[in-house]
Amino acid sequence: TPVMPEPVVAMPEPAPVMPEPVAAMPEPTPVIPEPAPAIPAPAPVPDIMTANSINTERGELKMDANSMMAGMGMMSGMGGMMPAQDVAMATAATPAAAPATAPVAEMSMDEPATDETGMICEGMVINGDVSATGSLDVIGTVNGNITIRGKLSVSGSITGDSKASEIFADSAKITGEVVSTGAVKIGQETVIIGNISATSAVVAGAVKGDIDVRGPVILDTSAIVMGDIKSKSVQINNGAVIEGHCSQCYAEVSPTSFFSSMKGKA
Repeated sequence: TPVMPEPVVAMPEPAPVMPEPVAAMPEPTPVIPEPAPAIPAPAPVPDIMTANSINTERGELKMDANSMMAGMGMMSGMGGMMPAQDVAMATAATPAAAPATAPVAEMSMDEPATDETGMICEGMVINGDVSATGSLDVIGTVNGNITIRGKLSVSGSITGDSKASEIFADSAKITGEVVSTGAVKIGQETVIIGNISATSAVVAGAVKGDIDVRGPVILDTSAIVMGDIKSKSVQINNGAVIEGHCSQCYAEVSPTSFFSSMKGKA
């Protein structure tokens, strides 16, 4: 029996694949620039004669516009007259005159001293004048004048004049006048370059200057004096060195008057 071939089943054609539609891109939103801030109008230029007047209450000196332009030669060599706004700016830049400082009154030494005692410690440096109503101990350095009503004790360095009711210096270096309304005591290893004025003095250090004392002066064995001595009496211990004149001009007996009277009797 002949074998019949099986009929071939036709394969269905695949359905065509449709591409998905591309989504439309949204149009960009236009950026609107913000408006620029308004530039403020320049402040009106004040009247030159008013703004540049002399303010006597504050002590400020401002040049007048006419005086400034006259001093600048009216700016004729630089393209004509200076504009009014430039004149105002140049006038405002003029530094104000510094107010006058009242002078500091000198402290009176007639009033009694207080009980307080100040101290300038070792290693401390004072640049300027020092004044006090009490006493003062100077162990450090003072570059200036010292005026106190009490006692001044110095074992440091002073560059300036010193004035006190009593002055005691031991191992000190003083450059300047030493004035005391009472006693002055100068210990060993003390060097004073300046004149000394007091009512009494004991010197055991070195002094280069004149000594003017209305009372007694005692020069110890270690004293070195280079200058004239004026006093009521002088005690010079063995070993002291003096280069200068000694005058007991404050003594009760005046040698000049004594010999003048003797000459009249002769």
